[in-house]
Amino acid sequence: MSTRVFTVNKDDPAELATSVMKWKNIHHVPVENNVGEIIGVLTWTHMVNFQKDISNKTGSTVADLMEKHIITVEPETSIQGAITTMKSNNIGCLPVLQHSHLVGIITVKDLIHFQNDQGLQ
Repeated sequence: MSTRVFTVNKDDPAELATSVMKWKNIHHVPVENNVGEIIGVLTWTHMVNFQKDISNKTGSTVADLMEKHIITVEPETSIQGAITTMKSNNIGCLPVLQHSHLVGIITVKDLIHFQNDQGLQ
């Protein structure tokens, strides 16, 4: 799990958020509302599609692009539980919430690193 998580606000300009994702090579970004609650996820696929379609850039916000249906886990979730959840929902990340507050994010990249560190296949 990564605990240093970059987030964006739903009202942020989509062009700015996607440019930062590209610049920082970030593939999943949790989206917060104005009171800091996680309400969505912006993904690399959203960013690529947005950057391809020039006609939609002006005035678009993160809320226009983000995935609104998000699946989250708690810090106590086992690695196998996270893997199962990600596979069964065909998703690439899981925001980790504790008492409704974001404390981290688990991505496929994290799981691959874990698998390599553990010598698993």
